[in-house]
Amino acid sequence: MVITVLKLIVLTLTGIKTASIPVLPLSDEADNCNQYETVHGINYTLVTYPGSNRSCDSECLYSKDDRRQYPGNMCMHDVEEKLTRKETIGGQIKGCPKRSPLILNNRVVAGYIYMGKGHEIAALACNGRKIVRFEKTMDKSSSCFPFGSIIVNPGCTLQFLWQTFKIEGTIWDKFTSGIHSMPIHFPSGKPQPCILQAVWTCTQSFPDCTPSDSWNLVTEIDNRKSDVPTEYSYKKTIGTKFSTEMKTSFGTSTTFEAEAKATFFKMFETTLGVKSTTKYDWSRIDAETRSESVTVTVTHAVPAGKMFKIEQAVGTCGENTVQTKSFRITDY
Repeated sequence: MVITVLKLIVLTLTGIKTASIPVLPLSDEADNCNQYETVHGINYTLVTYPGSNRSCDSECLYSKDDRRQYPGNMCMHDVEEKLTRKETIGGQIKGCPKRSPLILNNRVVAGYIYMGKGHEIAALACNGRKIVRFEKTMDKSSSCFPFGSIIVNPGCTLQFLWQTFKIEGTIWDKFTSGIHSMPIHFPSGKPQPCILQAVWTCTQSFPDCTPSDSWNLVTEIDNRKSDVPTEYSYKKTIGTKFSTEMKTSFGTSTTFEAEAKATFFKMFETTLGVKSTTKYDWSRIDAETRSESVTVTVTHAVPAGKMFKIEQAVGTCGENTVQTKSFRITDY
């Protein structure tokens, strides 16, 4: 059998060299395999065909021409389909998650760093160890550490000082929200950048507070000097009033707003489940109480010679107030 040779140019730290990749001749058995394929801007060359001792079981074996990531061969009959499913050296591919938590441990998550190799295609990126980074944090390393992929959450920004393996000096870079499956491209041999410093900031915030509840006075109605029952009007408010800071944070994204509210009310359930002063069941906060505060005017009949004190179960956490539908009336 005659073997031809494909010359592949590979950049290295010391200059340019050539690498030889054996390419077996095609036969009639490879009619269903194109000699060249290009997917998402990446070029692939057919290495062998089904039936040979170097092929996959029933697919075509391709080699990635640029060799920047995952050096080795890829089995595929349909390149587009197999690209997001498997590579012969990569095993099972999970890829970048479409959605990542925006709040963990009652703190805003600015983003995530994946220590494994990145990839131009998100379905093949976000590999290796995942590191969670919170808002207003800075990472510094004297020796720096490699990374492959980055996820920056909505409303957040990552600025980092990275060092290349082939360029002298350092460079500051900035990434806004999104999935950066392969932020920086490196040639074969050094496929990952190296972070010296990283600064994570977010426009949104989450309250650093401990929920508490109490009975708050709504009104007192005095009918002690009357000989007949009397109806009195007063105003009551039901719902949640968030701080200006929280309202501003909600504007970052609807996803953040939903997750922040869910976490906020979960804090009340967790903290006040056994320490509630009012005995209100914070695990069953109704939709009206979770909604924006609404004030209405109501009437209440007070018997002759009586005085009523009306109180409401109210929860607070920082500058955020939750006014429930639970009221108690004490008469004198």
